[in-house]
Order: sequence, then structure tokens, then C-alpha cells
Amino acid sequence: LGEFDGNFADALTHFRTNFPKLSEHFDYCVIDTPPLWSWINFAALMVCDYLFVPVQLGRFNVDGVKNLSDSIQSVNKAARAKPIILAGIVPNMVEISDPQQIELMTDLRNAVGAYLFDNYLPKRRHFAHAMEAGVPTWRLGKDVRSSMPFMTKFLNEAMRRIDEGNAA
Repeated sequence: LGEFDGNFADALTHFRTNFPKLSEHFDYCVIDTPPLWSWINFAALMVCDYLFVPVQLGRFNVDGVKNLSDSIQSVNKAARAKPIILAGIVPNMVEISDPQQIELMTDLRNAVGAYLFDNYLPKRRHFAHAMEAGVPTWRLGKDVRSSMPFMTKFLNEAMRRIDEGNAA
């Protein structure tokens, strides 16, 4: 979509028109956007069925989750016939040995209830190293298997939430 950087209206129109044509080529499509509100996020929200929100635990981030519903409502009103299903909020880059992180997860659960995933994704340096190098984690030559149980639990919970959303 880079060619449309200067013309957001055309970019959104083309994205909305062309994205559904791709659906025959995948069962699931993950659209990962930056954590800033932009037309790219708006485009992703126009075409998604389910929304998973990764959130780093910090006082400002916990407060920011409360504003998420405003963005979803804006997109639902402006660009969607069927509302987005908020499938969950995922604690991300959690330092489980830090008592403050555990307290923040509790605060977040109190703020968002069942939207908060039961599972979390721990902070792992190899994810950052892979991103910095522009390669998948398994190409680093490091033992990344320690992250697999967390990712597997996250993906299983994500699929369960999608299945429950389809049943509703």
C-alpha cells in the first residue's frame, strides 16, 4: 500500500475492494499493525472479523486500553456493515518475575474482565533480535524453543475465542 501513502481515501478504497479477493487463498490472515492510530490501522479494522490487541503492561498502556472501544466504534460506524468482534487483549512482553507486572495484569483484568487472555506472551530478547535483523526467530541460531509453549497456549486460546465467536 506504500504507493497510496499520500492518498488515504484511494488507499482505503483499494484495500477494501481487493482484500476480500484474497480470502480464497487463506484460512486465517493476521494483519499486524503498529500501535499508533493511523489510516493503516483503520484499513485493517475495515476488513478484520476478529481483533486481538497485544498490550505491554505499564500504567499508561493499561489506561490506554480503555480508549480502544472508541476506535472500534468509529470504524464500525464509518466503514462496516458487521461489527468487529474484540476477541481479546493479550498481555505481551510480560516479565513474569516482576511483581509490578503481575499487579498490572491484575489491574488490567479488573478493567477489561473476560477480554483479557488467560495466557500471556513473555518478554524474550530473541524476538527483538529477530526483528532487528529482519529474520524469523528460528534463523537466529539460538534456542527459541522456550517460547513455544507460551505461543502455543496463546494460539490455542485465540482459536478457542474465534470458535466461540463463530458459535455466538
